[in-house]
Amino acid sequence: MYLIIFCLLNSCASSEAETTPEKQTSFILPTYNGECLFTEEDALDDLNKLKLDSNLDFQINILYQTGPADCVGKVWGSNLDQGKVVDTDINNIDLIVGKEDLNDQSRGESLPNEYDRTIDLGLVEGSILMDLSSFQDYATDIDYLEGIQSYLMVGHSKSVIYKYDISTQETNLWLDFSKYVGTTGNWETGLLSLDHMYDKEGYHYFLVSYTDKELNLALSIFEIGKEDSKIKKEKDLFISPQSGAFDFHYGGNIERVNEETWIFGVGDQDTMYGLYENPLRTDILSGKLIMFSVDDEFNIYNANTPTYDPDIFSPIGGDLRPKAILAEPAKKSNSEIKHILALGFRNPWGFSIYENYLFVPDVGLNKVEELNILNLNLNQPMFFGWPHREGTFYYAQDRVGKFWDYEITPAYQHSSEDGRCANIGGAVHRSQDSPGWNGYFFFIDQCSFEIFIINHKADNVFRSSSSIIKSAPVVIKNDKDGNILLSTFTGQIYLLDLKTLNLQY
Repeated sequence: MYLIIFCLLNSCASSEAETTPEKQTSFILPTYNGECLFTEEDALDDLNKLKLDSNLDFQINILYQTGPADCVGKVWGSNLDQGKVVDTDINNIDLIVGKEDLNDQSRGESLPNEYDRTIDLGLVEGSILMDLSSFQDYATDIDYLEGIQSYLMVGHSKSVIYKYDISTQETNLWLDFSKYVGTTGNWETGLLSLDHMYDKEGYHYFLVSYTDKELNLALSIFEIGKEDSKIKKEKDLFISPQSGAFDFHYGGNIERVNEETWIFGVGDQDTMYGLYENPLRTDILSGKLIMFSVDDEFNIYNANTPTYDPDIFSPIGGDLRPKAILAEPAKKSNSEIKHILALGFRNPWGFSIYENYLFVPDVGLNKVEELNILNLNLNQPMFFGWPHREGTFYYAQDRVGKFWDYEITPAYQHSSEDGRCANIGGAVHRSQDSPGWNGYFFFIDQCSFEIFIINHKADNVFRSSSSIIKSAPVVIKNDKDGNILLSTFTGQIYLLDLKTLNLQY
C-alpha cells in the first residue's frame, strides 16, 4: 500500500510538472518591415503586451518617415531584421511609422517657377586662378588682403586658411584654426567664412565664422601676428546654438557694409522640415540676417536695424504649423535680441551688397529656390517666409500670424525641377574689365551648374553655364578687381571671362 501511495504521489508530481508551462523569455519580432499590417496604435499595444509577457525591458521608439503611399499611419519598418528573436540582448526597438509625403502636402498643385523669364546667354569661358586640390581641400570663402598682396582662402575641410601670393603664384597653408573648430561627418561643419577688419600695431584683425567644438555657429574676432602668424582669439561676438544637436543649416557668411558694420547670415539650424520655427523667434539668431557694428575695443553696437515685436514674430505651432512636420508645442519668443536685419531664412549661403541693396539666395528644401533683394535703407521688419513658405509655395495649413503683414516675396524664384537643387551665391560684379555687368549679382545652382545673373531691379534675369565647371560649385566671390570667381568642391577656383558671354539675345 505504501508503495502504491508513493508511486501515485510521484506519478501525480510528474504529471503536474509536465503540464506547467515555462515562463516566456523571448518572442519573434512581428511582421513590421515592409508589410504595413499594423497601425501605430495596434503595433504599440501588441509590442507592449509581448514585452510584459516575456518579462523583457527594452525601449520602444517611434520614428516618422515617408514610406509607401498606403503606409501613412502604419508601421512599415523597424531597426531589427524580420523574424529577429527579441530577448534580453535587445535594448530598444524602433518602429518606423509612415507619414504623408512632403510633396503631397501643400495648397498648390504646381510649383512657382520663373525660369521661363531667364535669358540664355550661352556658355561663359574661364580659367583656373587658384587650386586647392593638392591640399585635398576646397574654399568656402575668398578674400584679398592688400597689405600682403595675397588671396586668402578658407579651407573648409581642413579648417585652415590658405594664402595665394599673386607675385609668386604660390599657395601655402597660412593659418590653422582647427583647435577652435568642431566638425562632424556632415560637410556643413567646419571653418566657414572670414573678413579682414583692419591692421593695427603689427597685427591683422579678422572676423571669422565657424562651427565651434560644441557645434554652435560662432562669429569671433581673431588677432593674427604679422611677423609670426600667431593666432589669438580676441572675442566671441555671436554664438548660435544648434536645435536638438543637428549639424546643418549654419549659413555663416560675412559681408562688410562699411568700415564699422557687417552682416552675418545664420541658417535656421533646424530639421529639414523647420520643426521649431526658429526663423520666427526673435530671441535667437537662427534663420536671420544679423547686422551690427564694432568699435576699436571690439564692443558691438547697434547698426540701422528695425525692431521686431516678439508678439508679432513668434511661432504659431499646433495645427497651423507646416503640414510637413509633427505638431509640437511652439516655443514662443520671450524677448527681442538686438541686431536683427531680416528673418525667415532657411540657409542663406553667399550673399553680397551693391550700394544699398543686399542680394540673398536662400536654399530651399525640395521645391523652390529663391533669390531675395533687400533694400538696406528700408529699416522695417522683413519676413522671408521660411518655414511656412518656400519661395511663394506655402507649406502652412492656414495663413495665420501677424508676421505675414511683413512678408517679402522673392525677387526671383524657380522650382527645384529639371536637375536644379540649390541656389548658392554669390557676388556682385564690380570691375572695369566688363563694366556693363557692374551691379549684377552672380549666383549658381549647385546641381545643374547654371549661373544666374540679376540686378537689383530684377527686371532681367540671365543665365549661363560653362564647360570648365566639372564639379559642384561651393561659392561665388570676387577677385581683387571685382571680377567673378567660382569655387568648386574639388578645389579649383575659376575666374570667369564675362566678355565671352553671348549678348545677342
